[in-house]
Amino acid sequence: MTKKRKSNQPVTFDLLTEFYADFLKPQFNKLNEKMEKGFGEVYKRLTKVEDKVDELNVKFSHFDDQLDGLKADLSSTVSSKEFNQLKRKVETLQAS
Repeated sequence: MTKKRKSNQPVTFDLLTEFYADFLKPQFNKLNEKMEKGFGEVYKRLTKVEDKVDELNVKFSHFDDQLDGLKADLSSTVSSKEFNQLKRKVETLQAS
């Protein structure tokens, strides 16, 4: 524990070292522990947010795929294969 210093006593390196060891260092250690705990909590929360964002990205990707499928189903243009099949049927009907 730090000794009481008389007001007329000079500040020496030994007194400063003792003050650091007895008072400052324990306070810095407590502060570091609290900061590490706080950063740990922030990291946990950020990880949860990242997981939710990833989950939303997957859901939106699935939603986009469904929309693309609906667009294809509702499209008014037929594929060239379907067109050629219908064309052959019409030509066959016209020939008979």
